[in-house]
Amino acid sequence: MTDLNGSVSKAIDAQRAILARKLYERQLSLSNELSKKFRQLDKDRAMQDFESHLAYLSEAIRAGQPLLFLDHIAWLKVLLDGIGVSQEDLRVHLGQTLTVLRDYLPDKADAIVTPYIEIAQQQLPTMPLQVVPFADGSNSQDSQVWNDLATAYLQALLEGEREKAKELIDKAVHQGAAIKDIYMHVFQRTQYEIGRLWQINRISVAQEHYCTAATQLIMSQLYPHIFSVPKNGYRLVATSVGGDLHEMGIRMVADFFEMEGWDTYYLGASTPTAGIISAIKEWNAHLLALSATMTYHVTNITRVIEAVRAEKSCNNVKIIVGGYPFNIAPGLWKNVGADGYARDANEAVIVGERLQNLL
Repeated sequence: MTDLNGSVSKAIDAQRAILARKLYERQLSLSNELSKKFRQLDKDRAMQDFESHLAYLSEAIRAGQPLLFLDHIAWLKVLLDGIGVSQEDLRVHLGQTLTVLRDYLPDKADAIVTPYIEIAQQQLPTMPLQVVPFADGSNSQDSQVWNDLATAYLQALLEGEREKAKELIDKAVHQGAAIKDIYMHVFQRTQYEIGRLWQINRISVAQEHYCTAATQLIMSQLYPHIFSVPKNGYRLVATSVGGDLHEMGIRMVADFFEMEGWDTYYLGASTPTAGIISAIKEWNAHLLALSATMTYHVTNITRVIEAVRAEKSCNNVKIIVGGYPFNIAPGLWKNVGADGYARDANEAVIVGERLQNLL
């Protein structure tokens, strides 16, 4: 990230509400399907959508990672297609975004902002209209068993049959399935599928929340298996940063470390920086695991890491990061000042133990 990137990002953030309002007004002045959809929304909800859109752009600029914004636009393309909005409407919307930014940002910002918008417009036609379902496509017998279980589990959740979903997991454990495999091949994959189904307008936000809450409850009922492992003397603090309300991924990370004999202190979602530092000191943690699910939470991870590094009593703690933005932008974990990065819970244990010279 250059100093100019940082200043442009700050300028967008400082005027985000004004920019969103102007963008909203411009969008409503058009006579396309996207404008029609926004007219049907409550204005406050529409403004939230516009501010979120600008937050993705701002964070991508701050990080110097166009991929973060391109991924957001690709996600939007699928989402909008699911409600009957064409990619041409999205292309026009990107042009409107650039016009508003040019009206309100300093002239020097144009050299930074324009390439991000224009690349998105250029790549829009080649961005996929479909997101691949969770089935891995493998023909092996083992993979088919997991596909069948994940499919049955997801179907039970979507039908509101939480107890049936729990019985499927209980049966798998009784038959000898490893808890880690259940986490990776059932819980993680069905969570991805639930997100995909919401994105293509197949399930509601309420259904998405129900499925996630049900899986968290079922995970907690597996804890007698998880917490029975002998301890190795190492301690982990794991949390999502302030503002990030997603906790499934980082909770899985904590559980995987617990299954490897670590003492884990899972702080939950949206933990303030002061609380994270206090936990590191109180439990003399060897490792801190931080998660950001949304791109616009990456800045908060940077701030947490800077605060931890500035605390002398935390000098020995190693920091690993993960979450969707880090999966799509190579090297982003280095930009935020972390010691390592992992794509999933299984990899987090490997990276964390290597940082402690345990592997």
